[in-house]
Amino acid sequence: MRFPIQTANLPLIALLRDRRVWLGSFGWVCLLLILTNLGVARFRDQMEAEQRDNLLQHAPQLENSSEALAGVQYDLSTGNDLNRYWPAIPDATRQPLVIICGMSQMNAINEYQPGQKIIAELMDDELAPLGTRVFGLNAGNLCNEEALFLLQAAVTSPQTKPKVFIYAVCFDKFRNIDLRSGYRTFLLHHRDVGARLAETAVRAMESHPLAATKIQRTLSEIEAESKQVADDNLESKLRKGLSDFLPLVAMRQQLNANVQTRLFFLRNWLFQIKPTSKRAIIEGRYRMNQEFFQEMIQLCRSHGVTFAAYVVPLNPQAENPYLPEQYAEFKRWIEEVCVREQVPFANFEDVVPAEHWGTYLGGPDFKHFKAEGHSLTARAVIDRFSSLFVVKQGEPAGRE
Repeated sequence: MRFPIQTANLPLIALLRDRRVWLGSFGWVCLLLILTNLGVARFRDQMEAEQRDNLLQHAPQLENSSEALAGVQYDLSTGNDLNRYWPAIPDATRQPLVIICGMSQMNAINEYQPGQKIIAELMDDELAPLGTRVFGLNAGNLCNEEALFLLQAAVTSPQTKPKVFIYAVCFDKFRNIDLRSGYRTFLLHHRDVGARLAETAVRAMESHPLAATKIQRTLSEIEAESKQVADDNLESKLRKGLSDFLPLVAMRQQLNANVQTRLFFLRNWLFQIKPTSKRAIIEGRYRMNQEFFQEMIQLCRSHGVTFAAYVVPLNPQAENPYLPEQYAEFKRWIEEVCVREQVPFANFEDVVPAEHWGTYLGGPDFKHFKAEGHSLTARAVIDRFSSLFVVKQGEPAGRE
């Protein structure tokens, strides 16, 4: 006959020595945790490499020090840890600064080989000897709300205020909204940026009410999150301490991303969804993103920054997921806005020939090109927009 374990008066040591504890569920849970941590430790590098490959990312993660950041030419975290790479932005008070901003095409090199560079790096390499610096603020699936946030963050300080802000516009990102967690964390650490963003929302309420209301809602959510972080401070410290010797805790975000990626592929397999499957854009989100785009123009104008935009290249060999009539309307709309607002504009849709694109999920990748595609796009951007930022003889090198 088995008797229940009486724990009320047992010292902890005696309890842990009781065989019935380890033969019960507690022992199995401990064994499972040990095996899981060993498994995570064993496949840690593989999971990180797999995540980078899925995102077509190959940038190393550097230590947050002035020495390590000295040669960085874009946000290597691609939006996940903007705080770490923000100090790498060249000082705009010392020389003209160009910020180029866009989605995954800007930082993804299909069929990557060591030493190959992305658009922002190529532009900076060419223009730095001429007195102009270039920095890339790029992230996968970047939406217009996030682009407006990055612009607001840049113009808030003289050290990061660009002479020109170049936006690589991608049609299907007009379906996305919200700031990713890395940008929300940045706002928690840079209250001045949040305050300026709130002022922008107030000013834009009459002209762009959808965008203004969304900014206010986002800032309210972040404020609520900051209070929750303060309440969970002990839990956060405990989690950070455990991550030093428990791989399962340290890799929790990568594990979550790994699971989400596998669920994404499973969904695509079950429903036969391909990267080129046609998807209608949601009208409400499209209109909101249109307002965000127009607000970027106004924000640049109010801060004396030149705003420039170009439609990103697409693979001429691959079918894209756009409904033709919606994509044609988008191109008409964005060119009309740029002409009306006197914004420098270009359509680079056909800049990269078919041979310079890679493959993705067994077919031609309609959006991500090889290294030569980065070179061709960087060349097109410089040729079209260099008159906006190349230092002329006798012109001051930086901003006052």
